[in-house]
Amino acid sequence: SLSSVETSSFYQLDLIISRGVFHIGCIQTKDSLPGEEYTMDDCIKVEIVENVEERAAAGKVYSLSDLQDLQSKLMLISGQSSKSGKNDVEYFVEVLDRAVRLASVFIDLAKAGHDKYLKWKNTFRCQKQGSLRLSSLEVEDKSSDQHEVLQSLEQSVGEMTLSLDGWINTVQQHRSQYYYLNYFTTPQLLLLRRELGKIVSNYRYPVSNQVLSLLGSVDPKCTTEKLK
Repeated sequence: SLSSVETSSFYQLDLIISRGVFHIGCIQTKDSLPGEEYTMDDCIKVEIVENVEERAAAGKVYSLSDLQDLQSKLMLISGQSSKSGKNDVEYFVEVLDRAVRLASVFIDLAKAGHDKYLKWKNTFRCQKQGSLRLSSLEVEDKSSDQHEVLQSLEQSVGEMTLSLDGWINTVQQHRSQYYYLNYFTTPQLLLLRRELGKIVSNYRYPVSNQVLSLLGSVDPKCTTEKLK
């Protein structure tokens, strides 16, 4: 018979792959500039959604640490499970691996300052083959099998990796072309873009000392009047 740890682990596994919704990307509200201080724990979570057949555990949220802890337990005990149980463990491990890779490349894109990905997020269901009627979350209600979920995640990882490579090359080209950009780090350029954009759209917007200090490295005589 299964121990309480094994029973609990397989129960959580079934919850996640039947009613779990992955949230990846900019899913936390942060005061800092996007991408500046992201960690993997900020960028991955799984929410258990309610369906019309079963409401137990609805609203439960798993952090990345929770998911990795569950994965470790499942890897230790999966040898004692049925073939179906082993398949579910394998599927969960593959989905989590792709989710982690997707979150990782998102963080790299955000830290690199790619404007398309500063607040990017993605939501998908970690769903076994078959339909699932949701009643508490607006997620596209479409049946998908495990292969389609894994394939879609792999495709997203590939596309975002290409975007990252292209963006890094573009930034390098612009830094070579416009020397003064090298006076600033990527987070500083993001701050300047945000603050100067507000000034352009509203000349009454106050210029912060931080902006004046940054621009002073290029023009020591930079003043609020010059910017406006």
